Amino acid sequence: MVGDDTNLRPSTAARDQDYVRLYVSPRFGSMPLASIGQRDVRAWVADLSSQGLAPAIVQKAYQILGKVLGAAVDAGHDPAVAVPSGAVAEGRA
Repeated sequence: MVGDDTNLRPSTAARDQDYVRLYVSPRFGSMPLASIGQRDVRAWVADLSSQGLAPAIVQKAYQILGKVLGAAVDAGHDPAVAVPSGAVAEGRA
């Protein structure tokens, strides 16, 4: 699900895949890209934060979701999601 980024170390790629499996796919895996909206992402970030996850984990999960959505745009899809990254870092996205 994470883009084909050949510049990642194997350990980083494995971590990203774990984040997709643990945090991204459970919420967004069955949703069509076009249906993922800003409110969905904000609610997801709030939910991850309320689970007591470290802010760094929430922010990395958000970044990985951004990579997935960015890859979709590059492939010709248009999931128009924009959440300010500062809001994610502060757990208020």
